[in-house]
Amino acid sequence: MIYQDEIVFPAVTLCNFNFFPHYLINGTIGEKVISILAPLESFNQTHQELVSQQGPYIANIRDYRSVLPKNKWKRKKIANKDEKSKQEEIYFDRNFDFSEFVKKHGHKIGHMIKKCHWKAQKCGPENFTSVLTDFGLCYTFNPGTPEHPLLKVHRAGVDFGLRLQLNVQQDQYYGILRDSSGFKVMIHDQNEPPLINELGFAIHPGMHTFCSIRKTKVLNLPLPWETACEDKKPDGSKKYTKSACLMKCRAEFIISICKCRSFQHAGQAPVCLPHEIRDCVRPAIATFMNESDHCECPVPCEKIRYQTQLSYAQMPAKHYSEALAKLKHIDEERMRHFLRDNLLELDLYFEEMTTQVIQQVPAYDEESLFGDIGGQVGLFLGASMLTILEIVDLLGRVLIIKFGSRRIKDHLV
Repeated sequence: MIYQDEIVFPAVTLCNFNFFPHYLINGTIGEKVISILAPLESFNQTHQELVSQQGPYIANIRDYRSVLPKNKWKRKKIANKDEKSKQEEIYFDRNFDFSEFVKKHGHKIGHMIKKCHWKAQKCGPENFTSVLTDFGLCYTFNPGTPEHPLLKVHRAGVDFGLRLQLNVQQDQYYGILRDSSGFKVMIHDQNEPPLINELGFAIHPGMHTFCSIRKTKVLNLPLPWETACEDKKPDGSKKYTKSACLMKCRAEFIISICKCRSFQHAGQAPVCLPHEIRDCVRPAIATFMNESDHCECPVPCEKIRYQTQLSYAQMPAKHYSEALAKLKHIDEERMRHFLRDNLLELDLYFEEMTTQVIQQVPAYDEESLFGDIGGQVGLFLGASMLTILEIVDLLGRVLIIKFGSRRIKDHLV
């Protein structure tokens, strides 16, 4: 355990569960994108039993804009999947850049952040950097870029970390890509790419989440030891990490199968179109995840990781929503429902000003080996010398006795 006067604050990446807000998608080609990535036919098939069991209150589900968006591109059902893809190509060609589309039509950080404080000082959207992930358009606080230098803390506790009040914008949720509301959050080292879908934790509206952080440094051993750590030369990144290696490997696998790259990956290959994501990328990812021999990504020799512990409190308190309702001249019940459906608070802070170091050490290294060999050789040589001296002593005694007895006999004669 290392006690420190200051610790670099980790990168914090936030992603809204909703892919595209309604106000940016309504009446645009984005409606077609959603209908391809999350077709209503599959939703109806999956939830047909649920709808039939739940009774009349869910019978009018088609009245909800967020579940069944209007589709300006109405078309007849085409039974043949290949023919269906050909029809969809009418709307999208290689000039359609899905990566840019996601950047332009994802939730805006300025609309989601209501309050931001870093160590009691105000912060805002300008302190966040947009990043494309497997979860969509996300935003990172403290990315460690030239525009956003690394932030450090000098004391532990809630008052010396990041405090956010966020608006989920649930009234702008659109389509059926995901069935949850809230944010996915990942606490990670600046050299680690945010694998939000696999590693992030969820926070939801109506809750104040406290996230205490502990920093751990892991030092592994290279060959010939079992961990066989290796710091491979990174491509475009500052430092080798296993997660970056796996992400690059998955991107290359998708390109080899689909001849295009997923929207969150960089590269020279063309960006996959929406129907290619549905028909090729998703099956390719499933194949990639079910097979383990695609990548050679060794364990890094040095890794920084952050362990989190979450605790919760419900928000808003009744008196708070009542006071706010009076101030805004809004019905109290309506105000309470709005706040619990849309607002959340998040506090991130270090629990202690320490770094736990986990270092692998050889149980039996070369020095120990040579030391033991030297000891054995020394013991052998010492034993040999003693044996020789014992033999010499014995021979000496024998000779003394032999020659001594002769002299006595000669003297008697």
